Amino acid sequence: MRLAPHLHLYRHRGTSTFFFNIRIITAEEPNHEMDSSDFVERLEQTEAELRLIRQRNQRVEADKAWERSTTRRIALAFATYVVTAVVFYSIGVSAPLQNALIPTTGYLLSTLSLPRVRAWWQRQYQDKQSAS
Repeated sequence: MRLAPHLHLYRHRGTSTFFFNIRIITAEEPNHEMDSSDFVERLEQTEAELRLIRQRNQRVEADKAWERSTTRRIALAFATYVVTAVVFYSIGVSAPLQNALIPTTGYLLSTLSLPRVRAWWQRQYQDKQSAS
């Protein structure tokens, strides 16, 4: 026979009087608690959800790392340079290879300054959220 004590604390409205209700549930009484198979099933479901959350977090962390990586910045700078040089050449700009360095340098400078701007903006946003 399994015994499971339940203690409930009740407060009478408008007073400081408390009532205790102690009940012992035996195996013969109807029990509204989870049985072990339900518990195991819910535990497995929770573990599966936790695995999915961890996998998602790994993907998000990888995306963040890519967004901040030097490899990405160099690849985009190179692509910017090539596309700009081709466009400048096709429209007849003099010295297209040299002039293509200007927008590429602008891109690289923006990648260096934007993290600071983003950090400032996030601080402002969080301050505004915490104030409301």
